Amino acid sequence: MPTSTTKPPLAQRSRRARDAHRRNLVVGAIVGIVVVALAVLIGWSAANSSSDRVALEDIVAEVSVTGEMWPALPQDLADDPAIGLPSPAIEGTTFDGDPIVVGEPGNPQVIALMASWCPACQQELPTITSWVADGGVPDDVDLVLVNVFSDPSRPNWPPTQWYEQEGYTGPVLADSADSEVAEAFGMGSVPSWIVLDDQGTAVFRVTGLLDRAQLDMLVEMARAGV
Repeated sequence: MPTSTTKPPLAQRSRRARDAHRRNLVVGAIVGIVVVALAVLIGWSAANSSSDRVALEDIVAEVSVTGEMWPALPQDLADDPAIGLPSPAIEGTTFDGDPIVVGEPGNPQVIALMASWCPACQQELPTITSWVADGGVPDDVDLVLVNVFSDPSRPNWPPTQWYEQEGYTGPVLADSADSEVAEAFGMGSVPSWIVLDDQGTAVFRVTGLLDRAQLDMLVEMARAGV
């Protein structure tokens, strides 16, 4: 006698089809999440690998410092012995190798010493960037950032990527491996600020986070020479 197969009821077959479709959707979603997570992991690994390939010698640069180095910044800013002294004349380059000079007569200068690993600097750079974008620096005053205390073993390396990510496009002088620029200005912490008048004379030094109103004050001090 031939064997016969009895089909399940239509409702049961419809339910099984829906369950199979639901399983396929869940599996597809899980696969999609895994693919996205894998892509993120690959991108993160590639970024880290790229950062790891940036050596210290790719960030620091040779600088030439002439003139007398300033004494260290005292705790009492009112007694700063550097005020009124001529600035050391510093010749160096940007990360791209473009020449840059600090401390010579010409436009008044506001100089900021920054380090990419410094949490306070990481807070300060966005403020500087937006302040510059909004016209905070007049044409007759030069703002120069100096990348100091470079250390590939510390977070937020390399600094070139940090400036780019924050959208800062102004000049950044690369200090030497021995931090000669920071030493010449007598500054041992970051962020630090130095104000020079149009003769290259020290007007003011300070260290710490500044807001936009305080940055405006530095510009006015540079222009007035006091």
